[in-house]
Amino acid sequence: MNIPKKVKVGGFDYEIFLTDEELIVDYQQCTGKIDYDQQTIKISKVLRAKQGQEQTFIHELIHAIARDRDLNWGEETEKNTEALANGLYQVIKDNPEIFQHQTNNCNVTIKPFEQQDISSTGDSKSLVDCQNGGGFVNPKTIEEAILKVIKGN
Repeated sequence: MNIPKKVKVGGFDYEIFLTDEELIVDYQQCTGKIDYDQQTIKISKVLRAKQGQEQTFIHELIHAIARDRDLNWGEETEKNTEALANGLYQVIKDNPEIFQHQTNNCNVTIKPFEQQDISSTGDSKSLVDCQNGGGFVNPKTIEEAILKVIKGN
């Protein structure tokens, strides 16, 4: 899994930063933080392991999706978000093929652009690797795939 520089959730583009700054939410130090007004997700570099950063990214992404879909878990927000993030991260790592589908008689894998891909093409869509050549897919597909996993479809 690659943590992208930006992710679109609903109508909002969130910039993602790995940061050395101390992240505080509700008077507690944390490893990730989402700012809905600034449309940013910050992931602490304190997490040296890539897997910890990836799981934190999924956690903050679930916060963004929950806000966009007007999900309100009240006092259980962090508990539910963490449970979903851990479960979804495990499913993604154990079953990478869930982000593959059959289109036009070729296998398609959706993956985020690396920064150099965006600058070389000028396009911020997701890159699609295909046996019969490359193409592009709407990033909304990624969000829809995550929602399907969350809903159990």
